[in-house]
Amino acid sequence: MEGWWKIMKVKNKSYIRRLAKSILNANKSRRNILLLAIALTSILFTSLFSVALGLGKSMETQTMKTIGTISHGSFKDICDEDVEILTHDKDIRDFSVREKVGILDDEKVMAELSYMDKKGFEWSLIEKVKGKFPEKENQVFIDIATAKKLGYKGEIGEEIEVPFKTEKPYTGEIIEKKSDKFIISGTFQSPIDSNVGVGQIYLSKAYVDKLSLPENNKDLEVMLKNSFMIRNKLLKIAERNGYKVVEDPGNLSDNEIRIGVNFAYLLSGDNSFDFNTFLPYLAFLILVMVAGYLIINNIFKISVNEDIKLLGLLKKLE
Repeated sequence: MEGWWKIMKVKNKSYIRRLAKSILNANKSRRNILLLAIALTSILFTSLFSVALGLGKSMETQTMKTIGTISHGSFKDICDEDVEILTHDKDIRDFSVREKVGILDDEKVMAELSYMDKKGFEWSLIEKVKGKFPEKENQVFIDIATAKKLGYKGEIGEEIEVPFKTEKPYTGEIIEKKSDKFIISGTFQSPIDSNVGVGQIYLSKAYVDKLSLPENNKDLEVMLKNSFMIRNKLLKIAERNGYKVVEDPGNLSDNEIRIGVNFAYLLSGDNSFDFNTFLPYLAFLILVMVAGYLIINNIFKISVNEDIKLLGLLKKLE
């Protein structure tokens, strides 16, 4: 392709060539500044997105500590048959079963009693775990604060007596009052901001199976393919398997089911998420992106305008 000085058909080609080269060499600093501005703006955008993602994860983690689990959601008040049906759904990646037993029969100490499988413990945000999960019938896994409130040291192998009441799920109707002695197989500490001070006592599967409990005392915690619009996905899973989702707790018919959404996930689609809390951060992010775009755009415009002026001056030499 012919050079622009040939297209212009200027008589003094060598002079024009030297002049153009000298001007281009003089503009090296301008080009370097342009490249530097683009690089710095790219780094700025990358940093902001990293900070935004980190902030979102931090908010999710803090809320999860209050809820007590990282699972995406749950199906509540179901029986073994429901568990078998739902766990085979194509949208459920993994699951955990928690079997509710009742509450501690003590006016001064609030604690829930239940059985939870190994996967449930993996998803729980518990800290300072000592010992092991209960396997034998007389073993118990208890949070250290509850053990001390009951007057025990909370040491592994210590024998404790636990008075409790078995209840119907979410109705509060007492089925039976019991008191048994257990051996502490393990202890843990709940997060500082967890679940308004309600303690947790986990019993073994062997012990729970011997209790007279209602069939629909199970919660199915699930992990989906992702945390986007969790509520809608749970609704579709329920409907696809012949269930009707209801909001109010109480006596449910055979095809009725309740769902729970882990609102710690920012994009879960749960109504409890307050978008106004996240709005200022989003506005700041958009502002910085617009500012970065304007900076690069203005530098490009200045550079192009200078080149246009140079071309005009060279044409005058024809």
